[in-house]
This record gives sequence, structure tokens and C-alpha cells, in this order.
Amino acid sequence: MTRMDSNLVNLNMSLASVQNILTGSETYATAKSLQQFQVFGLKTKLKPPKAHTISSLPGSKLIIDLDQLHRVLPMDCLSICDAKVSALQRKFVGLAEKAVAVEVTGIEVFSTPTLMLMKKWHRVMEAVSRIDKSKEWIQCIDLKNDFPKHFEVEHSDDLFKKLENIPLNRESIHALDLAARGCIGDDTMCVVAEKLFGTDPNVTLIDPSHLGIILNGEITVNTDNITAFLRANSCDVVLIPVNCNRNHWCSIMVRSSSREVHIYDPMSSKYVTFVRAAAQKLIHLLRKTADEPSYSVHLYSSDVGVQYDSYNCDIYVLLSFEHFTGAPQLGRGDKKMLQCLRYRTYACATARNSEEHIKTFIMHWERSRHYKRVKKFKSD
Repeated sequence: MTRMDSNLVNLNMSLASVQNILTGSETYATAKSLQQFQVFGLKTKLKPPKAHTISSLPGSKLIIDLDQLHRVLPMDCLSICDAKVSALQRKFVGLAEKAVAVEVTGIEVFSTPTLMLMKKWHRVMEAVSRIDKSKEWIQCIDLKNDFPKHFEVEHSDDLFKKLENIPLNRESIHALDLAARGCIGDDTMCVVAEKLFGTDPNVTLIDPSHLGIILNGEITVNTDNITAFLRANSCDVVLIPVNCNRNHWCSIMVRSSSREVHIYDPMSSKYVTFVRAAAQKLIHLLRKTADEPSYSVHLYSSDVGVQYDSYNCDIYVLLSFEHFTGAPQLGRGDKKMLQCLRYRTYACATARNSEEHIKTFIMHWERSRHYKRVKKFKSD
């Protein structure tokens, strides 16, 4: 099995170079060169790896050094190696990970730090690839439209530079890994909503982690936190993003002046029943005294129409928040409108003033297949 790469040898690069670059402060710009490394090409199915204690290795089985390696094991092989190491540690209680080596038959014997470095390379390369695709997606976006001024947006000239300076530390990579759910997380929703409504003294936002709905309809409400928050709240409008089963966004919107609670599901799915039940629970928390008039619950409808895809629920929910707080109507949505709104919401609302949160922009659209649909739309 070839572990050498003549191009990398000529450049004096090995996995030792990967270790020197991936120090915890790497960025897209500094890690880009690591794309030159390749994965071992496995023409036949490998035998299962074997984990050994380093002290028991025979003299004929030497652990390969980083500077002798120019290729990386596939991620599925690394996962099997992890399982073998864990199994050996269960057998020998107290066995340190660094005291274990893994033999991949037909390739080499690897130390656990080398295997960990290879896994980190895979994670960083996934992040670099997503950033590459996001840069291409940005170039595809056509921002020419007849939007009201409230929704107008222009291409950000410094967006590419910010993308290239994203820190690819463990936290950022973990955030990118969450995109596999196909739905943005609570933290991302908070970041975007705070940017959109944080300066409006009449609007307040409740963290979606305080309320959730799972597939069987079970509703989780952090009653103590929400009650304390609502009792101290003096804003007329309260916006509550609702994360349903961690893959679909709905919302609850409260207007205290009219004693109304509006519920919204972009897809008009079965989740709306559970959102209504959650809203009914909130009504009891909204009333500060028993003598106060009760709130009425209404189904919110948007002129943008029903969500027709499986990935833009967050855009519809954020748009409903803006309309509920007085933004002009946009009319029925189409692919081009959603492209522009996505660019505006993620690239401008989060990235323009915060390189730390620009990863949230990449995090959602690439995994949600939006990138592929944009390319198709451009070719139509």
C-alpha cells in the first residue's frame, strides 16, 4: 500500500506538516494547503484493524512516524480503529490511549495520536470544503429584485475575506458538524434573531432552548425560566422560535396589547397541533394575575405562502417575525426570493459584524441542499 506522495515529498510535506498547521489556531487560509493530502486508496477490503498495547508489539511491527506518512486513512477506517482502541481499554482497565497502537493490515502500525491527527484533518477538510462551496454559492446569488427597502441587501465586499479568516478550531468544526441535521440549531437561531430584533425596544426574544417539541408530540417547557422572563418583560411583542424534533422550525408570537398569541408552521404540518398546545401552556404563564383577561390563540398566515421545500423553515419563521413586527409584506415567495433572503439573513445579519458567527451561515445552507438548487436555478 503506497503511503508516499511524490508531490508532497518534493514540497517537503508530510503528516508532520499537518500537525504543525493544525495547532488549534488554524483558519481556512492556513489550512487550505492541507487539501494536497490524499486518503489511502483502498482497492480491496481491508482486514479489521488490530489494537495492541505498545509494550506488547513485536520488534517486526514498528509504529510509523508522522514524517514518513503522506496519506490519511479513510474516516470509516478511523472509526473502526477507535472502536478497537476502546475495546482494548475495556479489556485492560486503566490502559491509557497513548499506550495503544493500531495495526491496519496492509498499511502500517499507527499510534493513537497519529489516528487523532488524521481525524482532525478530515474535520478540517470538511470545513474547508464547505467554505469553498459557500464562496461559490455567494457568487451565484442574484440580488437584483424589487424588494421593499427594508429587505434590500447588497453583496458584501469583505465577505470572502471573513470566510477565509474563520477559525477552524474545535468549536467551529463542531458547529459545522451539527449541520448534518439539516436544520439550524437553537444557538444559530438566537444569533440571527438577536441581530434582526436586538435594537427594537418593543420586541423581545425567548431562547428556543426553553421550549421544544419532539416527534411523539411531547412538549418540553422550561416553566420557571419562561415565567421569570415574562413577568419581568415590558415589551409588547414576544417572539418564540420553536424547534420541532430538531429538524423543523415553527414559532409562537405574542402581542400583549391585543392579548393575542399567534402560532405559525411554515409547512402547515402536524406540528402545528403541538405548537398550539405549547401556546396554550404559555397563556397561563402570560397572565400575571387571575383577574387579567386571557389571551386568544390564532393561526398565523403569511402572504409568502406555504413552505414548498424541506429546508427553508428557518427563513420562513424569521420572515414571519419581521412581518409580525411591522416589516412590509413581500408577496408569494419563490426560489430567487428565498436565495436573497437567505443571503441577507445569514451573510449580512450575522457575518457583517461578526467573524465568529459567520460559520452559522455556512452551517445550514450547504447541508440543506440549497447550494445544489441554486446552481440548478441559475442554469434554468
